Amino acid sequence: MSEEHKAKSRFNLIVLLLSIMGVIFSLSGYIIGNAFYQGSLSAYGVSSISFEPSTEELYLHAFYYLSFVWIDVIRYIADLVRMAERENLLNWFVFMFIGLVVLLAFIFVIFRIKPRYKEILKSLIKKVEKLYLFLYAELKNTAFSMVVFVGPILFMATWVLVPSDAYKRGGKQADITITEFLEKGCFTKEGERWSNCKVLKDFSGNVIYKGVFVAQSKDKVAFMTKEGSFVTEIPKGAVIENKIFTQPYLKSVKD
Repeated sequence: MSEEHKAKSRFNLIVLLLSIMGVIFSLSGYIIGNAFYQGSLSAYGVSSISFEPSTEELYLHAFYYLSFVWIDVIRYIADLVRMAERENLLNWFVFMFIGLVVLLAFIFVIFRIKPRYKEILKSLIKKVEKLYLFLYAELKNTAFSMVVFVGPILFMATWVLVPSDAYKRGGKQADITITEFLEKGCFTKEGERWSNCKVLKDFSGNVIYKGVFVAQSKDKVAFMTKEGSFVTEIPKGAVIENKIFTQPYLKSVKD
């Protein structure tokens, strides 16, 4: 086989692998985003059947979910660092690192000064290499077995567990908004311009619903008020207002 043919085969293999990964990531993003979206609507007591999101919206929800996961990971690492600082573990790590560097430097100097120790070092290195090759071969076989037999199981488990977590996290984020609304009503946060509520008015200007805007489709809209969640068809000529409230809290939720 010529080098040109080998290079072409490697290129085709890379393109195939990238294509497979692209399909997997695209499908995973769609599933995760859909689970996050359904979890959010479920927390409001609204069925997702009436509100089919676009593919772009689902990918956006998947991005939200991954952002929350990364925030949790960063917080977890920060908590570990704070715990290590509180227990003075970082000082021990630094001390052990310095001690290891000093020990290696000492061994290097000794073997440079005493040539007869070189044979001992070479013999030790050969034993370590044999042990490494043996362990590498065993681990390689084990890894291959895991990829063939355990890999598909882990892959399917991930596809089940991650969307499940996305569903729960979507509901959790919605619960924060719901709790805040039930406790304070419609209000504007300090430093922000827009209220947490929106208003649905008919063509005559009469208020139909005032509360948390949940979802909207081509002909339907969902609102949450203190009386509950409502799904209604959008009347002809109706508008959805997002008002600028100047007072800290607007207690009135539904006229």
